[in-house]
Amino acid sequence: MVSMKILLSLLLLTASPVFAAPSCLQQKFQQAQAGDFVVTVQEKNCSLLFIRSLTADTLQLEEISIPEHLIDLKKIDWKKWVGQKAPGHTSWTLFEIDRKTHELTKCFSFSKNGWLYLDPSEQFLTRLLSLPLQTVLEKDRKKIGPQPSNPEDDHRSLWNPPLVVEGKKMDKPVYDVMQTQWPDDGSRLSRCAIELYFSKSHPQFPFPYWLEVKSPHYSFKLRAIDSGHGVTSPMQPQP
Repeated sequence: MVSMKILLSLLLLTASPVFAAPSCLQQKFQQAQAGDFVVTVQEKNCSLLFIRSLTADTLQLEEISIPEHLIDLKKIDWKKWVGQKAPGHTSWTLFEIDRKTHELTKCFSFSKNGWLYLDPSEQFLTRLLSLPLQTVLEKDRKKIGPQPSNPEDDHRSLWNPPLVVEGKKMDKPVYDVMQTQWPDDGSRLSRCAIELYFSKSHPQFPFPYWLEVKSPHYSFKLRAIDSGHGVTSPMQPQP
């Protein structure tokens, strides 16, 4: 089943000028900072993904999951929640990636207090890191309302997902929409198009606010419900 791992994989990236369209998925993190975070919801579970540390050689990400009914989404302060060791969480995992080889070098579960091994088939990131990334033109983007019978009469407005920063919903968000395609590998994602919505007004923020996998037979959507900066991990993995 496609899960938060796909978003995690799509975010294990590295460097490119923020004003230029990146040529591949690994080029989105040049301006990112430790503490940047995004919160997503899928199947009544919330996942908080944040940058623990970022150097020229390594990228460390932590992902914390919790059932949606255990928290008040209208009142929660995500930074305080993490600082309190995320009460109610069901999983908390540290991932370390070598930014030069794009390999996952460490995976530690704080919730299980032990190192994890991920089978190569689970490591979407090794494939995703080098996939070409292209800008989706406005004429090809998702629109609001039904499509007219005559394409020349299509004057619909562009569809944009909500944008929430530090618990505050932003008015009239605008996005850069990027697309890539999964290789023909016989998997469930084989040849699927993957669209990612990055905030145009926050170009230094590395995480997408909407991710959608498209194919004639399969669809998956992941939406962000909050985002921000300044998360600090209180956890330390075993030596």
